[in-house]
Amino acid sequence: MILSCEIINRSKFRVENGFHPEDSIIIVLEGGFICSTHNKEYTVHQNEMFFFKGHDTFKRKILSPMTAI
Repeated sequence: MILSCEIINRSKFRVENGFHPEDSIIIVLEGGFICSTHNKEYTVHQNEMFFFKGHDTFKRKILSPMTAI
């Protein structure tokens, strides 16, 4: 198992529609985003996290400039 971690500062995701090739977690430190997957929509705010299951498709958009791990 490989674990990598980076801090990102974004006002827009590089990939807004697609999938992660492996499981991923985004922990929001500031800002927030909205994500749709499996016909459900989630809003993720500061101090919350979202789990992306590998190969599941998603649509996501940053709602306010975001700093995340």
